[in-house]
Amino acid sequence: MSQGERVASRIVVWTALVVPFLVIGIATYESYLLIGQFAANYLLRQGRDGPAIAIIVVTVILYFAWFLPYFRILSTLGTNPGLIPFGPDDASPLSYRGGLDEFYNKAAYICVSVDEKLPIWCYTCKNWKPDRTHHCSELGRCVRKMDHFCPWVGGCLGETTYKFFIQFLAYAFLDCLFCLITSAVLVAERKRVTGSIPGQWVVAIVLPAVFGFFCFGMLATHIPMLLANRTTIEVLNKSHVVHWLAIGTGADRVAKNTSPGENVWDLGPLLNCKQVLGDSYVDWFLPIRNSPCLKKDAEGEFVFGPVVQRLRGESGLEEKKPVL
Repeated sequence: MSQGERVASRIVVWTALVVPFLVIGIATYESYLLIGQFAANYLLRQGRDGPAIAIIVVTVILYFAWFLPYFRILSTLGTNPGLIPFGPDDASPLSYRGGLDEFYNKAAYICVSVDEKLPIWCYTCKNWKPDRTHHCSELGRCVRKMDHFCPWVGGCLGETTYKFFIQFLAYAFLDCLFCLITSAVLVAERKRVTGSIPGQWVVAIVLPAVFGFFCFGMLATHIPMLLANRTTIEVLNKSHVVHWLAIGTGADRVAKNTSPGENVWDLGPLLNCKQVLGDSYVDWFLPIRNSPCLKKDAEGEFVFGPVVQRLRGESGLEEKKPVL
């Protein structure tokens, strides 16, 4: 990494440390405007208790709806960010064999090529990379199922945090939509009655409009990826990437390659969502349980789809169904 890249990386990291406080502060201020200015100072003073109480209740519910998954992201990034440990300083893929049993105990894993059936090696972390692991330049570490480094949450999103990220975006968008509609209606009413609009009331429209547009754009990007069981990194390379898979048992394996763009982890839209959000539909809405994809088994680092079943059949090996 060049000196300029190091400086840029430090700027991104320091920005990520500040932005979460900014997000929470702005959202809290917007909630104050709805409760303090619109509900208390405007509606209650006119004796319109029903609308005022409704605004207060819905505002509080939506505030905690987005805050809880956001808190789960922040806490998980601090306790279990899904990082791959560093290998020995003198380790190389030619000599280091530590951790290979973890791969050899699985029915299939991504390997280097047909000739080299070893897992992919990270020359920076000096260790083997489990399937879907990528090196994050901002962190200087390999992250399991890395999606992207997100300054809005202060870290790198991966298999341990992606579920909560989707929930945060969804609830934050709903909160912004409610704040925007409520503010716009009351601002228009006051403008019509008094002919003036306080500055804070204008801010109450601008903030949810800006953040709501951002959240909608992110949802429109990530929901298709969720349905296809792809990460941001995988989507960027999906048209031409070819996976080599070492299929078999132990170190005696057959290497088979996919066609360009084939997704070996695609289980179908519903099962793809369940791999991230949870087996129970209740888990889709509650930021409590971790993603099922964190559970590793003998099939693979992640559950393989029909593509790997086909490759296994082409290899003359016994076909195994994905473990769901």
